Amino acid sequence: MDQPFSIPSLFCCPNCQASLTTDGESLVCEGQSSHRFSVTDGVIRFVDLPGAQSYTDHWRSYAGAAPQQQKLAQAKRFVQWLLKNVNADKPMVILDIGCGDGNHLPFLPANAVKIVLDYSHAIDVARTRHGHLPNIYFVQADALSLPIHSEKVDVVFSYGCINCVPDMDQAIAEVDRVTGPDSTIGLWGWGTQSALLANGLHLCRLLYRLIPAALKPFFVNALVPIVALTGNSSDITARNSSLAACREIVSTNLSPEKLHLFHRDTWTDFVPQHWKIQDTYDISCGQIFSREE
Repeated sequence: MDQPFSIPSLFCCPNCQASLTTDGESLVCEGQSSHRFSVTDGVIRFVDLPGAQSYTDHWRSYAGAAPQQQKLAQAKRFVQWLLKNVNADKPMVILDIGCGDGNHLPFLPANAVKIVLDYSHAIDVARTRHGHLPNIYFVQADALSLPIHSEKVDVVFSYGCINCVPDMDQAIAEVDRVTGPDSTIGLWGWGTQSALLANGLHLCRLLYRLIPAALKPFFVNALVPIVALTGNSSDITARNSSLAACREIVSTNLSPEKLHLFHRDTWTDFVPQHWKIQDTYDISCGQIFSREE
């Protein structure tokens, strides 16, 4: 793959932020700790942690399903909104935090360097589906400790991920670190003005955590009819999609260990003051920021 940036120039050790070198099989930290990180199946693996298991199980369950056209259409729409004020012809580095199965990748500029990152083994699904695209690094890493040198990224987006990490403030601080002045940052996490929907989702997630693993698929099936009544950012409903697609949407919202649902707040309540809001997405809750100094 013809990539204009070498691995050491972009990536750093997530533990100590020292530079990395390669021995041909793995990346090696140049700091005193000499941490090593494997590169397998086209993925740079900075983590492989038990904490990713719930979402790993989710993605492995749906890895064989073809991407839904509704999800791809919404992904294209989101990317067009994100990049509407960005000069896509100039060289840039784009970071996708929490890529999932990679639905946004086909719509990112081909000439841009893309760092596609996920904590779970969803990254393997993204690699399988989109590994043919140019200028992409597939990275399994933690959003709370990004393996990227400071001020290397021009555009960051996170679609339904940063609101699912254990420490949202730390994840936002990491985005702030890896971006420089005038960078573009697009964040989205599901939100609703309905207290009924907000409380209902919290209750369903609590019950999902409590029931035995063998009963979880039946619980997901029981919630599928709700998809016909409530909207979701992927425009997947029981009227226009398969049962499997509806189950995947339900599972996506139940599987994360933590989920911050935007109800009476927005991203502006969490980001630094030097991030200036540029636009608000018409599907709650998404906002674009410009990082200033």
